[in-house]
Amino acid sequence: MEHGGKTPTEEELRVWCRICDTEDQIPDLIATVRSIHSMYQEFRRQTHAFGHLASVALYGKAARQIITSVAEELSSAK
Repeated sequence: MEHGGKTPTEEELRVWCRICDTEDQIPDLIATVRSIHSMYQEFRRQTHAFGHLASVALYGKAARQIITSVAEELSSAK
């Protein structure tokens, strides 16, 4: 999760926050993950004309940046 390789599940976020002793962040992080999924669906709809591979490549990069940012915030909250 630290390196943004995939979008974390809600349960993974809960476990991560418990380990980092930042359980107060759980609701915001879950909302962020849900937002990522929603944005991805909209992105896919809008970029359908560009083809599947271009869409996945662009989404993957954006998702990794968001997840890495969240992980950095959690790490600094310790």
